[in-house]
Amino acid sequence: MRCIKVADGDIVIGGDGKPVMVEGAARIQQEMALWLLEPIGTDAVYPKFGSDLWNYIGAPAFDDNLTAIRSEVNRVVTNYIAAQNEQIARDKQRLSDNEFLQVWTDDDIVSTLNSITVSATGTNVNVLVIVSTAAATQVSVAQTL
Repeated sequence: MRCIKVADGDIVIGGDGKPVMVEGAARIQQEMALWLLEPIGTDAVYPKFGSDLWNYIGAPAFDDNLTAIRSEVNRVVTNYIAAQNEQIARDKQRLSDNEFLQVWTDDDIVSTLNSITVSATGTNVNVLVIVSTAAATQVSVAQTL
């Protein structure tokens, strides 16, 4: 599965004038970061896209808040995996086997949520999500609130 690369909120354009594409671990990292950073409810097609993490920016890093942040990250990653599985099911129905294998590789499919770590450093809250792909590759997604 390929998607357009985004950096600092902008589409990345290559030297040839075309958008740069990402796939595999880089795509998963990019998409999960967007799911974590975008306010929930901003996508009319998939209303579960996004998070409520913006509510914790500037909030004290008390244990209760860190627990709530971890819970929200878990909800977001679980929704990301569910949305991916829904897309895979749709693609299996509409694509030939050969086309499907060209679109989805084992490196593109998140199979397991391994861990979520939430910690406070000064005024920052650090979130680290580790998932595994169907190819058994670990992918880390780190965000600071």
